Amino acid sequence: MNFSLNRSKKFYEIIKGFLSLISFFTIIPTGIHEIRLAARYFYLIPLIGLIEGIILYVISLIDIANIYFKTCILYIAYFLITGLLHMDGFMDFLDGIFSGRKGLEALKIMKQPCRGGLSIIQTVIVLVATFFLLLSVRYEYLPLIMVLSSEAMFLLAVISRPTNYDGLGKYFILESKKRIIENLVIFVLTLLLLFILFNYYI
Repeated sequence: MNFSLNRSKKFYEIIKGFLSLISFFTIIPTGIHEIRLAARYFYLIPLIGLIEGIILYVISLIDIANIYFKTCILYIAYFLITGLLHMDGFMDFLDGIFSGRKGLEALKIMKQPCRGGLSIIQTVIVLVATFFLLLSVRYEYLPLIMVLSSEAMFLLAVISRPTNYDGLGKYFILESKKRIIENLVIFVLTLLLLFILFNYYI
C-alpha cells in the first residue's frame, strides 16, 4: 500500500516537474511555475526541445508559396514559443563578457535592464544568421535541431561550475550534475523516436 502510494507521489512529482520545465522554457501555459522543481527535472529537457520542434514542424506544413514569408512565420513562431528566453539570456551573457568584469561585478552588469552596444550588434548578427539558416534547412529536421539545442543547454550546465551565490543558474547546474545518466537515456530515446517518425538518414 505504502509502496503504491509512494510510486503515485513520485509519478505526480515527475509530471509536475515536467510541466514546470515547460513553463520555464516556453510560453505554453501549464499553471505550474515551481523553479526548484523545474531544475530537479532539467534532465527531461530533450522532451521540451521535442515539443518545440514538433510545433515548428506543424507550422511549416502550412502551404505558403513564398519561402521568405514562410521562413518569417517560422522565425516569429520560434521566438513566440520560447518567449525570447534564450535571446534575453544571450544578451545578458554578452554584456557580462564585453564588460571585462568577473564574478559579482559581471553579474551586476548582466542584471542591468539596459543593453550594451556590442551585445546588441552581436545579437543582430545572430538573428540574421539564424534567419538564413532557417531559410535553408529542411523542415523535417526542425524537431531534431530543437532537441539537439535543448540538450546542449543541459551539457553546458553539466560542465559549468556552480556560482557562489543563489540564482536560477546555480539550481540548474547542481541538479544537472546529479542526473547525467537519466538525461542520456531520455536524449537517446528522443533521438530514436525522431529517427523513426521522420526517417532521418545520415
